[in-house]
Amino acid sequence: MNISEATLISCVCHLVGNPTRSEPIVFSETQPKLTDETAGLLMRRCVASMEKAAPFFFQHDADIRLNELYTFSRSIFLDRESFFENSKHIARLLYNKSKNPNIPQGELLILLVRDIELQGAKTDALCILKIEAREQYLTISLDNGSYVPQEQDGIDLRMLQKAVLIPSEHNFILAYERTGSTQYWIDDFLQAKAVQTEKSASKFVSEFTKNAIEAMTDSSRIAEYAERIHALTERENLTPNDVISTTSGFLTKSELDSIADVAVGKSNLVDLDFSISSSTLAKAASKTFRKIDIVRGVKLLVENGMRYPLISVSNVGDEQHILIRMKAAKA
Repeated sequence: MNISEATLISCVCHLVGNPTRSEPIVFSETQPKLTDETAGLLMRRCVASMEKAAPFFFQHDADIRLNELYTFSRSIFLDRESFFENSKHIARLLYNKSKNPNIPQGELLILLVRDIELQGAKTDALCILKIEAREQYLTISLDNGSYVPQEQDGIDLRMLQKAVLIPSEHNFILAYERTGSTQYWIDDFLQAKAVQTEKSASKFVSEFTKNAIEAMTDSSRIAEYAERIHALTERENLTPNDVISTTSGFLTKSELDSIADVAVGKSNLVDLDFSISSSTLAKAASKTFRKIDIVRGVKLLVENGMRYPLISVSNVGDEQHILIRMKAAKA
């Protein structure tokens, strides 16, 4: 993503409450006039940050044109003059999707950007952000010759809870929904499905194997598990389900299900039969097995090309004796 030649051409903010608590939806009466400094801040902190968001695509069971956010965004791209009116439709849609009592009231910020560069091509894009939390900040101002600390409420643009970037010329969107908050943005509001990529599959394997060995306490079992995962990399056709199946001999089903759920949530990988290359698996697994906690304050860093070692720790008097047995990977 490149925003160096992009321009923020429209901006509006509406307040979206929760209907289950009888909170209102409050529309702005006009679009604000932003200073160049504020527009630049929104571009750098909000729009540019979407580069790290996961790719999704709009969906609908019957017809994509029945996906309301897809339709409203298309209308804006076809007629920029409709931005303000369609922004109200978008806010109303979010309001209607905010019926979980745990969803907090917040400001909905909608930005229309021109000439943002994605995948080497310039495009218009709609950036939509929901602000659900405010932070307390300390400011210091000069008052009658003295510097006075003062408390202020503000928005930390590095910690936005919900966001989506909708390009006009691509068949994907970029979105994120911060974990720890009530989940409704992607499934209910966007009605989007994650794009399955080798990157998301790699993240799944890294998260899954990392949490799997944390659930194991016996170093010999961990070493055996590492060998089994390494053996998988010698196959051509692999899927995340193969990793789960290999792990099944080391953990209970409930442990497996719990660890897989966490990995799915962090990777956005929903298709566990997604095909991945052996090199992708090897690279992802190496992150897990490269750094080993031996005892408190002592870690072992394993160079590439080495197998996971067998480690035993024994207490001898007031000393801890650590025995490490390892062998180089097979050529």
